[in-house]
Amino acid sequence: MKKLAIMVIACAAAVLCAPQRSSATGLEGGLKLGMNIAFIHGPDVKVWPDLQAAWVLRFGLCGGGFVALPVSKSVAIQAEALITTKGSKEVGALFEEVYNYSLMITYLEVPVLVRFTALPATRSFNIVLMAGPAFAFKLHSRFMLAGEVLNFNGIRSKDLGLVLSIGYVIKSQGYTEFRYTAGLSKVIEEGGVPLNIKNGVVSVIAGYRF
Repeated sequence: MKKLAIMVIACAAAVLCAPQRSSATGLEGGLKLGMNIAFIHGPDVKVWPDLQAAWVLRFGLCGGGFVALPVSKSVAIQAEALITTKGSKEVGALFEEVYNYSLMITYLEVPVLVRFTALPATRSFNIVLMAGPAFAFKLHSRFMLAGEVLNFNGIRSKDLGLVLSIGYVIKSQGYTEFRYTAGLSKVIEEGGVPLNIKNGVVSVIAGYRF
């Protein structure tokens, strides 16, 4: 997966630095920036790190670039390199003294997606659907209790997700996307034993195609 990430980042850099060349070869490129609504889920969420934890949503950012290789008028293979923030926050026990936990994980995420563009209803508006795996590599993590950073090394270094996305393109360049990335990997461990806790992220993204 590391080799795949390096290849995708290199392709993205080439396209973003020289969009006029990418157009000549049939490749497309672009930039995107969005907001994440992140959470963690799974059977072990109810007991980690203690029985009173109640995890809720965390807001964060995502952004990066992409390259796409059209294989027909409506289908393309799109590879992305994104910096994305995931995790969750904890609200504490109701009617008791609250010691809020906070989990933030920053990843380099490399989705490899099949992109389908529906036939346009008008010349300036296209519906776009995408799906595929997302390979994520941890860049930084922080686990806090009551505002203090804890010495916790149980955040695993890799994550695998499944991306499902729907969006629309305006005038062939600007676009908006609504994306769900379902975590498939266990992302937290204690004493070397993985807990059944996975990432989930809903993203609202805007971008620009070259």
